[in-house]
Amino acid sequence: AREAPGGGSGRVWMKSALVERELGSPEEERRLLTEALGPSHQPGFYKLWLMLAQLEEREMVAAARHGDEELRKERERAARQAYERGVRKCPEEASLRQQAAAFEERLGHVSRARAMLEQARFKLPGDPALWLAARR
Repeated sequence: AREAPGGGSGRVWMKSALVERELGSPEEERRLLTEALGPSHQPGFYKLWLMLAQLEEREMVAAARHGDEELRKERERAARQAYERGVRKCPEEASLRQQAAAFEERLGHVSRARAMLEQARFKLPGDPALWLAARR
């Protein structure tokens, strides 16, 4: 998957990024996801936003493991930004909002996570998964 999938569907972009993940190439995975989420491709495909945020989170954990605090903070900001942009582009996608809140909770930002879930429940009041997540 060394070549960009062009104007392909969200699934094509997703599978291409997954190949790069399996090959252990986070830079290429990030490049593909960033390109896919551009305005001329698939900015409304929520799974791509999740994948980008998860990539940044994995890189954040790796940086912390190696003691690189500056890189860890950079990847944390990048993950948070991916979640935030994803929620803006896909406001009706509850799982994206749930994962963003779970990310904040993993970082120890429980108040922020609760506020995010509260906002998600307000925006999507009929989604039972959000109600369950907020009650945990």
